[in-house]
Amino acid sequence: MPEEAIEVMRDRKAENSIDAANMRVKAIRQLYKWAVSVKPGKLVARNTAKNVEL
Repeated sequence: MPEEAIEVMRDRKAENSIDAANMRVKAIRQLYKWAVSVKPGKLVARNTAKNVEL
């Protein structure tokens, strides 16, 4: 998923709650972190959510 898509999801959630938007980004970051650690390069190549600002 490109960074732009994560930013869109974050911004949609921010319309209701900034805290909820931050939690969404944090959850996606953790999911990517797990996916990279399980099978590097197989599930995902890199953690694209890492550079998305809260």
